[in-house]
Amino acid sequence: MSLENEQEMLLSSLREEVQQLSKIFQRVSHTVKEEEKISNYPIFIAHQQPNLGIGIAFMDKKAAGCLWAYHISTLEELVKKQVLSMDKVDDFRELYKAKTAENSCCLFMLHERMSQWVFIPIG
Repeated sequence: MSLENEQEMLLSSLREEVQQLSKIFQRVSHTVKEEEKISNYPIFIAHQQPNLGIGIAFMDKKAAGCLWAYHISTLEELVKKQVLSMDKVDDFRELYKAKTAENSCCLFMLHERMSQWVFIPIG
């Protein structure tokens, strides 16, 4: 299987799973932005790694019967941990606001062969 086909299969599985769990993603995002006022930029991290040193786990893939495990993070944390460089923050904020205005959530998909920013509709 080519890397391109593998990427599309991974993205497809992620989109399907996130849309099925959309109510949970909406609730977590609302908590970060509105209830706790932690950040205006909640970012979900989808991964398949046993340990991830970024964000807070809120869904274990085995316990939930999912293909992906999910952590919640913020733009601020990803800059601090140098996942996103400071010189890209303004561009990222513009993209984030445009994409999430359509009721989409922002995910950083981490896989052993790739990483990618993804915006998926959740409501």
